Amino acid sequence: MNGRWPMDNMIRSELDQTPVHRSLFRWRGIQTLLAMGVVAVLVFLTSRRYFAGAVFFFSPDTLETHIQRELLLPLTHIPTYRSRPMIYRQKLVLHLMDQQYWAPVESQRTPLEFNRWNHSWRDGHSVFYREISWRGDAWIEWTKNNPSIAAELWPAVLKELRSGSPHSLSCVAELMRHAHEARTVEQWRQAVSAHDRALA
Repeated sequence: MNGRWPMDNMIRSELDQTPVHRSLFRWRGIQTLLAMGVVAVLVFLTSRRYFAGAVFFFSPDTLETHIQRELLLPLTHIPTYRSRPMIYRQKLVLHLMDQQYWAPVESQRTPLEFNRWNHSWRDGHSVFYREISWRGDAWIEWTKNNPSIAAELWPAVLKELRSGSPHSLSCVAELMRHAHEARTVEQWRQAVSAHDRALA
């Protein structure tokens, strides 16, 4: 039996070179490529349906919002695709610039991620994003009706955003909350002082 093994190998080798075998091999290769293509399409469609979203950045220097659409690797937070950023300024930001409460400067800092929405978790909004986006019109009216507090609030908000602190977004939300609850500048100052002491 051992004597037939070399002959078997030779026959098998000859068969491997036949047109029929080469055609079968090519067809199997095509099947594999088709299967991989189908899997890739299914992953892409699933990502678009369940893992598509957008990430929002705010630049405290240019005062611009950057939006990038993204697709995440299924069941992760890893982006497999991000679009070019769409850049604009929020309505409230434009109003604060018109009133000279805020002014852009040459960009040096990394923009702050302040909103990341996705079909898989549906909520990544910071309080600051909600305030300047969803409640922007209300803050414009508040600023018009409370000029004395606004004159101190908005420069303080911008200073905090430019501080580089990892907690700047939450601190800004607190400043805005205290300002909204205050009836006078003194009340706002006292609330901010108490908050600072509590954090110290």
